[in-house]
Amino acid sequence: MEARAPEPALPRPGDEIERYSVIGEVARGGMAAVFAVRRSGIGGFDKVLALKMMLPNLASEAQAVERFLDEARIASHIAHANVIQVFDVGTHLGAPYLVMEFLRGQSLAAVTRKAKKSRHTLSLGLRLGVLARAAEGLAAAHGTAGADGHPLGIVHRDVSPQNIHIGYTGEVKVVDFGIAAARGRIASTQSGEFRGKLAYAAPEQIRRDVAVDARADAWALGVVAWELLAQRRLFRGEDESNTLFNVLQLEVPALRTVAPDVPPEVASVVMRCLERDVSLRPESLDELASIFDLAAVAASGGRRADVAREMEHLFREDRAREDERLAAAQRGGGHVPLQLESTGGGSITALSREPAPRTAKRSKLPWLLGVAAVLGVSLLLAWRGLSGEPEAAAPSASTSASSAEARIAVHVPADARLVLVDGRRRDERPLVIGLTGDASAEVQVVAADGREVSRRVRRTDDGITLTLPAPMATAEPAPPASSAPPAAVRAPAKGGTKKPTGPLLADPY
Repeated sequence: MEARAPEPALPRPGDEIERYSVIGEVARGGMAAVFAVRRSGIGGFDKVLALKMMLPNLASEAQAVERFLDEARIASHIAHANVIQVFDVGTHLGAPYLVMEFLRGQSLAAVTRKAKKSRHTLSLGLRLGVLARAAEGLAAAHGTAGADGHPLGIVHRDVSPQNIHIGYTGEVKVVDFGIAAARGRIASTQSGEFRGKLAYAAPEQIRRDVAVDARADAWALGVVAWELLAQRRLFRGEDESNTLFNVLQLEVPALRTVAPDVPPEVASVVMRCLERDVSLRPESLDELASIFDLAAVAASGGRRADVAREMEHLFREDRAREDERLAAAQRGGGHVPLQLESTGGGSITALSREPAPRTAKRSKLPWLLGVAAVLGVSLLLAWRGLSGEPEAAAPSASTSASSAEARIAVHVPADARLVLVDGRRRDERPLVIGLTGDASAEVQVVAADGREVSRRVRRTDDGITLTLPAPMATAEPAPPASSAPPAAVRAPAKGGTKKPTGPLLADPY
């Protein structure tokens, strides 16, 4: 009996895919996995990109391949700052892939969840600004023409908070054209098959009584806008049947009745988007973009909202962790898993790091100056006592304790990969924190393998040592006994070593 050929595996960090070198896996789900890759060239050209590859088990399914290639072809035609850019397409071991810009940030869905969890109200200017940029991106997609100069008739068909990306530096992009409709699309939707998110789907996408065009995206963006401005869900029910009924039948509450701070012109255009009669909706999202943008500027005092500042407030620690993971993966090194939160619940694993570099010795100058200051005060008091000069009344212990700053030392484990104090990265060892009065600081220590410990420290904690939990067990078999050094510190083989697979960041694509 002829043996069955093994199924091709996804690439591993260090693998070469044509002109791209794999750094690590970013995410996996649905029909594809996304990798961070490096593209290098002459003159020192070096750029990190995202490579989205179809999962090998789907590469033999013709319809799945057609849908994947449709996404690459449709998205590559759209050239706009508010739409994710697609640069290349190819195949690797029979699996198609596309190369896109590398995004750093979070989906709008993740941003609203984090804001709610943190009890932080996103500014009206930010919310309107994000909606304006998303409308601009969708309008650009709708107006994109093909090589023959005629419109391609692109309709995203899956506009939702999950597919609006907000970068850590403030940019907004529409992503995932995987089920977009366009002239010349290869794949077709099977009869009775619904693709997309039911709570944001236009009624005509469900009923299929009229042709779906750009006004379906206007409906979906209207739902996103209503929810973002009202800060509550609109159509989502307890189950799919309840959600379906709401989309088709629920009377949409007037936006200003639930969000009175929303400008009237904004509320009016959002409610027009939510008309079930397609002919009553805005025909172009350019109109929405203009109204949202003007209102956003007005809400932010005559300028655009500082999206980057609010993203920094919400995701400072997340970004610091991602920075560390990405830097460690690019350096390469030992096989140490990093635990990441998966968007679908559970955990995903990232691999690759090198031993932490030795930190520089802390300067003794501050300590010497402190000793000199204490000696100086002591000599002054002694001189006053000998000369008979009356001493000034010493401040009470409580007054001194509340006004003077105490510098406390916090010792962190040698394998700490990232140390944050109130969300800000600190690299000195031992960690020295200045505290006044009853103030405290939150210290968070993260190891390279994802273990972490948090502790709120006060003045009385001077000299404390933070201890990380015991290492997690890994699924890798124990290495055979030998005189060779452990894998984490073994020198790389000549020509480089391949690093293990596993998700690297939590960026949405």
